[in-house]
Amino acid sequence: MQNTGYPCPRCGAPAELTRGCAGCGLGPYPPAAEVVRLDREIVSLGREVERARQTYQGLGTRLLAAQRRRAELAARIRREIPAPVPVGAAVRPPAPAARPAAPAGPPVAAP
Repeated sequence: MQNTGYPCPRCGAPAELTRGCAGCGLGPYPPAAEVVRLDREIVSLGREVERARQTYQGLGTRLLAAQRRRAELAARIRREIPAPVPVGAAVRPPAPAARPAAPAGPPVAAP
């Protein structure tokens, strides 16, 4: 059953939505009861928001850790494994190591 009690806006005595105020006789005053109900709802929602904030913060931390780990592993793979050559691409032999220049001499004629 819903609590319909609220403090009387005129005298502060306990009042009910069904009977009004027992102290001064003011009739039922629904806006006062709504304020009391909203106070309880605000407290409850505040707890829910805090739980959601903590959950969000934890997920954000896990996301950053996963992104960092992925970046580390991708960098390692790029260092350890050469990039694949696309199918159909011209395969170029590795560049020869630099050789010392040979002394220039007379040209050799081909037979």
